[in-house]
Amino acid sequence: MFVRHPRTDRFLSHIISSESSNNASSSSFGAVTGIDAAFTILGNDDFMKNNIRMKKNGDFQGCIGDLGWYCIRLAQLTFRGVGVGSVKSAQVSDWKLNEEGVPIDATCLVTFQADDVNADADSNLTLSFHCSYLHPWNQRGEVYGTKETAQVMGFINPKDGTVSFQTCNKQTPSSAHKTGGCVDVHVPCEVPQITLMWSKFREYCKVVEKSGWADNDEASACILSEMSWENQLIVDALMESIGGNGKAVKLPMGTSI
Repeated sequence: MFVRHPRTDRFLSHIISSESSNNASSSSFGAVTGIDAAFTILGNDDFMKNNIRMKKNGDFQGCIGDLGWYCIRLAQLTFRGVGVGSVKSAQVSDWKLNEEGVPIDATCLVTFQADDVNADADSNLTLSFHCSYLHPWNQRGEVYGTKETAQVMGFINPKDGTVSFQTCNKQTPSSAHKTGGCVDVHVPCEVPQITLMWSKFREYCKVVEKSGWADNDEASACILSEMSWENQLIVDALMESIGGNGKAVKLPMGTSI
């Protein structure tokens, strides 16, 4: 999974270390203001007719539970890192269902709120994402800051070897057409992503076997398992939004990630 890829760590570190500094206004990225993501796959006739993701008695959450899950995880990792770790609401603003009522295209909004209970509404941050089986291959994540935008292409299934992400600094409208403010950050990866995932899974199994679920490490198996559970709660809320004709669904008491 992309969480284990060194590019993801470098991408998040650039954003989170800047935001978490004593003075985010003086950092290179500035304060995080939002995330936009997309994961789309163009399904062929066989996929659309026979794949389990198309079946109400199979993976009935369709593109939201499959492709959207990864977009949500990117937001969880980013927002949690900058102290905006509670999910406030989830909404599907546009969607298409197949003949079995399974979503095959969806545009979604997930609102996160600051952990500080005294924070005002302006501290809310939004993940907007598009997931679909109706459009050609695209997997993109973009984090917006007050001074920079950071974009990563192919963030879910990166190619082997050295990959990159791009940061672009704030430009005036008259210079927005220029590319001089954008920098490609290259990150080598000698081990395939799937190998890194299974290696980390093995480490977690050994820790849980030895110490149970009492590990307080921020990157522990316990924390990541909780994040997966909360990720699923968001997916469930988005499905509920479709059932409610696109109404925003509030998560109880602000689900913490």
